[in-house]
Amino acid sequence: MAAAPVVSRPGNFASAGANNNPSIVHTVAKPALSMTSTAPRPGPALTAAEPEITPSTADPSSLFAHDPNYHWLVGTLAYSKIQDAWVLRYASVEDSDRYGGSVTLVYSGRLNAFKSGQRVRVEGHLIDPESRQIRPAFEAKSIRPAGP
Repeated sequence: MAAAPVVSRPGNFASAGANNNPSIVHTVAKPALSMTSTAPRPGPALTAAEPEITPSTADPSSLFAHDPNYHWLVGTLAYSKIQDAWVLRYASVEDSDRYGGSVTLVYSGRLNAFKSGQRVRVEGHLIDPESRQIRPAFEAKSIRPAGP
């Protein structure tokens, strides 16, 4: 319920000038939230995190996949000029992943046969599984194309 307006007369104020309105209306009620707030409406309720993909449940048509222990990864390659290294994105940027969904590949073989954007399957292991770095190093034992 809104509070009744409070009416003040110009004579009540020391700074009242000759051009003031004969009455000034003050309200003590706050404007409705919808009039002052530009905050976005809440979205749909969040659901529990999807289980990680395991070798037995990996969908070959999926663009991204990984073993729960990060012994194999499926994703897209990209060459980082800044790092002068190949990076593999194995999880979507929307996914919650402890390593941010990408790793820097350490591979003793030749990667000249591969190109940026190519989908590959990489087998190996994280050099430091406790790493908190962006794109931790992943020692690749094998890399092969994983489809289109």
